[in-house]
Amino acid sequence: NCVQFAQHYLLKDTFLSNPIIDSFFFTPDEAYILKQILVGLIDAETTMLKAALFRLTDSDITQAIIDAHKRGVTIEVVVDSGGLDIGQYSKISALESQNIPIFVYQPVDLFNGRVKKKRSKKESSYQSIMHHKTFIFTDSIGGSVVVCGSLNPTYAAFHGNEEMVIVRNNKVFVDQWNKHFDRDLRGQLLGPLHAFDAHDFGLDAQRLAQTGAKFISLHQHGN
Repeated sequence: NCVQFAQHYLLKDTFLSNPIIDSFFFTPDEAYILKQILVGLIDAETTMLKAALFRLTDSDITQAIIDAHKRGVTIEVVVDSGGLDIGQYSKISALESQNIPIFVYQPVDLFNGRVKKKRSKKESSYQSIMHHKTFIFTDSIGGSVVVCGSLNPTYAAFHGNEEMVIVRNNKVFVDQWNKHFDRDLRGQLLGPLHAFDAHDFGLDAQRLAQTGAKFISLHQHGN
């Protein structure tokens, strides 16, 4: 049972009313432990889960999110468009097929590492990305908890790459993450659904529109 495993590992069998969670994990050495804890936190969530993920290909994490949605947990997932460009491996379409709202980060133009409205002919241009790998839990094991670090929920990140993840329920830390998510990811950088964008990424635009989900128009950026 992933919930019991996570409770035991994170709370150390403490019975304090306000337990402190401040743990960190390294993969691939602690991949099994981290996966069990993450799934356990998702399974234990009762209210709301926010996730900002550059990539998502892990089936266990995906299924846990879908199960939470079916239990009535509010889910908000923000992804980077680059995370959708991995064909059959991406699990974002699996979330969308269950009517889970999918938000796509709108990039800004960067010129030589600076954000500018205009550039000279000599300056090179590229776009920002949403590179977070973060889960924000509202009411899970230990209350409100943030899981963040360098690890994408992918097989390579769990079992091959050198990655680090922290798990904390410090109120200031959680509050700052919620503000960043709501203001910078879900708020300012999201726009109304555009059907042609959803089709470009293989998503069902009509179903997204029915659920009120927003899918950013990357094609209209800068207009």
